[in-house]
Amino acid sequence: MRKTTASSLTVVSMITTVLLLAVGRASDKEERGSAYTFPQPNGAHILVKRRQVYGGFELFEQRQKLNKGDPEAGCKYRWWYREDGVGIYDPDSPAVKTGTSELLLPEGRWVSFGPFLMEWSVNTADWGWIYFRNMPADEIVPKSIRLAFIDSDSFEGVDASDPRNSPT
Repeated sequence: MRKTTASSLTVVSMITTVLLLAVGRASDKEERGSAYTFPQPNGAHILVKRRQVYGGFELFEQRQKLNKGDPEAGCKYRWWYREDGVGIYDPDSPAVKTGTSELLLPEGRWVSFGPFLMEWSVNTADWGWIYFRNMPADEIVPKSIRLAFIDSDSFEGVDASDPRNSPT
């Protein structure tokens, strides 16, 4: 793997500077189903793009239910997105919508915010699977969601529209 530094952000490269993947939005019936998975640890930061909407989410408290008294399997995630075509995460901007959500298996299995909907399942303690529909060489249709897995501790200062970081 080759690492590239961009504005205090190290982008992990598996294919080019960023790993680009596309997932189908579950509400678009013809795009249902996920053919591929990618394991992500607690603290993983993932950039997303759908049409001209940019965002990101961080997975945390991913957990399995191993014993009867354990909490239900699931995860929590912090998310942000903006619909103005700008890819910069700025928590002080009124254009940036943010939140924290939780999903619990078996009922919940979707990381969902704004126009984004990605399937998730538990892997092992502190790890989960993110499901996606297409590999980078596959045709990307307009309703597809693009992903970029980044190696960073936060979204501060990240410009998702910058080609070095972008899920475009």
